[in-house]
Amino acid sequence: MKRLGALLIALVLIGGAIVANRAIHGKDTADSASSGDGSANLRVVCATEFATACDSLAKQFGDATFTTESPGTTAATLATGDEPAFDLWITSEPWPELAAVRAEAAGSQGTKLLGASGSLASTPLSAVASTSVAATILDACRGSLTGACLLQGGQKLGVAPANETASLLWFAAALTGWPELQDAGTTDIDADDSFLTEFSNAKATAVADRAPITTILLLPKFAVALGLNAKAELAGAARGPQYTPLAFTPPVEARAVVVAADSKTGRAAAKLVTRTAITSAIVATGWTAGGAPTAELPDPAVLDYLATKWSTR
Repeated sequence: MKRLGALLIALVLIGGAIVANRAIHGKDTADSASSGDGSANLRVVCATEFATACDSLAKQFGDATFTTESPGTTAATLATGDEPAFDLWITSEPWPELAAVRAEAAGSQGTKLLGASGSLASTPLSAVASTSVAATILDACRGSLTGACLLQGGQKLGVAPANETASLLWFAAALTGWPELQDAGTTDIDADDSFLTEFSNAKATAVADRAPITTILLLPKFAVALGLNAKAELAGAARGPQYTPLAFTPPVEARAVVVAADSKTGRAAAKLVTRTAITSAIVATGWTAGGAPTAELPDPAVLDYLATKWSTR
């Protein structure tokens, strides 16, 4: 009988220890989940030019939710909101700067960010045309393609919507080669009638297309496709060898950057989805790692102005 009583007491003590242990570890788990360390439900938004790279990143980092949208859409939301609708934004310059310009005009607080990183990777804007058309363009441009030469050549252009990076860079390229617009950041573009006339003529005949290079290889609705990462696009296409990518002079490059929201989850996202991982994923799609800028882009306000004019039919 005494042995039975001792056994019961031992069982009670063991049971109590198990309950206490569960309570302690349960509290630890709850504290970890509520500590706001940002390890779950992180929001990463990717510009459309990085859709493939972000699909790859999504498989690596299951603790984050990856979505892809036009960078102009993200910039518009950012410029009119009180806080970023993302924890991490993988995009191209100059969208973060352009969003800040819009935010200042709107008096919003959405662009309070940790800031854009240095260039992670880059790829040039190219004018893709059939080999014969490309030769004609280069001959007319005396071997150096500028925006002025392309605009004045009268070729029908395939251009992405104004809320895409390739289109924004096209506006930067369009400013090259005009003697009166050498400093596009300070020059009054409205004062240059020649540029505005050619720019208006080009937009009137241009074909809006979300993926101009892909389209010209399948259905040539236009003579020249303006797009990014052209060499990789052509390399994987059956008709790729029949087309030639022409770089602008001076080169106009897309530069990948990552921007984190100025918040605990923003910092957690930047720590989780590292710059190294992002760069590797982007480079795997054909971009070049690093890519020191060979030419500065025009002032973001100027590009925003041209985007507005291009979008107004």
